[in-house]
Amino acid sequence: MERLERVLNDAGYNFARAQGAQSNKAQRFQKFHFCGLDIEHDTLKHKVTLYLNGWVRKLLAKYGVEDCKTETAPYKYTRPVYAGKQAPVSEDDSSPLSAQLTIELQSKIEASNWGAACVNYDTSLAVSKVGSEHATPTKALLREVNHILRYLAGHPSTVLQFHPCDMMLHTVSDASFCGETKGRSRAGGVLYLGGCDENNHPFSSPVEVMSHIIDCIPNSTAEAEYVSVHDTAKR
Repeated sequence: MERLERVLNDAGYNFARAQGAQSNKAQRFQKFHFCGLDIEHDTLKHKVTLYLNGWVRKLLAKYGVEDCKTETAPYKYTRPVYAGKQAPVSEDDSSPLSAQLTIELQSKIEASNWGAACVNYDTSLAVSKVGSEHATPTKALLREVNHILRYLAGHPSTVLQFHPCDMMLHTVSDASFCGETKGRSRAGGVLYLGGCDENNHPFSSPVEVMSHIIDCIPNSTAEAEYVSVHDTAKR
């Protein structure tokens, strides 16, 4: 080791400076682990980053789909209806799952739900939709859940970042009228702290992303939007 240090010193490598830089970096970036979350605090920029280190890789390995084809969105695109009467969403009439596949389905939904609650807020809608149908496990539902896993495979490094701000709470809400089975509608909302940049992008990640089926039956898109505003404000 001493010989290696002499060679590197002769080449201009400063061990003291390198050790000092590492020490300064360790002092600047404070890392913690809490309830499965990895938390990194940048004490210089006062920025906090939350992530799940290696969680997606372990999840894919658990179900043997490490080399699966990735998806660009957490759910399949359905073209919206902009004019005319909107047809009701059809019921899932695909074949029911076996007991073994039902257990696998429930396990995948639980894991995806935990990831969405922690960091992967971009899957909140997709996870909520499959979670609302898990009582009737079918092959079509399993395909939707596998679609979420393939999306996560393509986005394994999602993080939440929180920057210094005025701590003002901002909300955005939306609704999908008659977008669920049995004539039901869905409400969604995003809650975040601080303002937005010149491109109207929030400075910090959301503190919560909400997506759920409305517990009443709105008669119009406007009613569904009002319910979504109400539900978001209640959070």
